[in-house]
Amino acid sequence: MLTRAAEYLLAGLKTPEWTQVHRWRYAFPTSPLINTCLKANTPQPLVCCGDWCGGNLVAGAMQSGISAAEQINQQMSQQLLPRNSFLDKLAATKQ
Repeated sequence: MLTRAAEYLLAGLKTPEWTQVHRWRYAFPTSPLINTCLKANTPQPLVCCGDWCGGNLVAGAMQSGISAAEQINQQMSQQLLPRNSFLDKLAATKQ
């Protein structure tokens, strides 16, 4: 990962002075859900995800986050959004 990050971000990442590993010791649910995420049928996107969905390994947690993002994207594309973006409004207030 450091080699790839060094290619895209900063060459010094390839050879760090020190490294540290932090393990998530609570990421082992005894009964993980089969579903990769849970969504609520509400007007606003509400999706739950985490290391307890889709398995109990880091790959399951990653897939859970991806599934949640896909669900939110799907829900948001069905809503009417304001024509002006936040950045447009911010620029207008500075004028």
